[in-house]
Order: sequence, then C-alpha cells, then structure tokens
Amino acid sequence: MKRFLIILSLFISINAHAKVHDEQLRFKEIISDADEVRIRTGGECHRDKINEVYLLESKSGRDIFTVAGTFQFKIVPIDLSKLDVSCLCCGTHTVEFYSKKEKIISFSIHHDSHIRCKSLNSGRDIHLTQESINAWKNLCETITKEF
Repeated sequence: MKRFLIILSLFISINAHAKVHDEQLRFKEIISDADEVRIRTGGECHRDKINEVYLLESKSGRDIFTVAGTFQFKIVPIDLSKLDVSCLCCGTHTVEFYSKKEKIISFSIHHDSHIRCKSLNSGRDIHLTQESINAWKNLCETITKEF
C-alpha cells in the first residue's frame, strides 16, 4: 500500500507539472490576439453591474503586455488526505482580455493568490507564484491611484 501511495503521489506531481505548464501555454496562446484589457471590481459570478467599477480599460499594447505578464501559474503540492476544494467566493476583481471587441478570456482574482477561469482548468482555481501575487498587488495599487 505504501508503494502504491508513493507511485500515486509521483504520478500526481508529474501530472500537476504538466497541467500547470499546459495552462500557462494555453493562457499565453489565448491572449496573444488581445487588443484590449479591462480590470474591474467584482468577480465573475453573482455580478453587481450597477456597483462594479472598471479600474482599467486600455487598448495599449504596453498595458496588455503588463497585465498579461502579471499572471504566472504555480504548482501546488497535493495533499492526498484532503480534497482539492476551491474557495466559494466570487472573487474581488475580474481581468478581461478582448480581441476585436469580443471577450476572449476573463478570470476572477481570489484572495490575491489564485485565479478562477472557466477557459482554463475546467474553472478550478489556478494558484499564482509569489512574484505574480506581488505584481498583482502592485498593479492594483497603481491603477487605483490613477483612478
């Protein structure tokens, strides 16, 4: 049984590395055609459109590159004794990328540490690296000062 758990843990670890790599590549592929980026308050579910505020709406290639570069995904060790459960909140912000005025991808930010995106990973949470968490916080400070 112990040997089985070791093999299972190894398989899960290798699979997790492949999934994170695939998600990062898919994210980059999807946003490669982006010609606009928007960041708004509120998450993706249970939206309150009346009270939502767009903190950034830009067609600048520099802004698109900066926002896109903020998000680097991280592999999180899996604890076999616990279920892989996502938080149940809607998120605090939503990032949206557009191409030719059509939304190509959007995701909500949860607890400043992970994203939830229906286009990636079946909508389950994707954890961010510490560098991404810091970059996201800096980006939020910058755009709220400008707003």
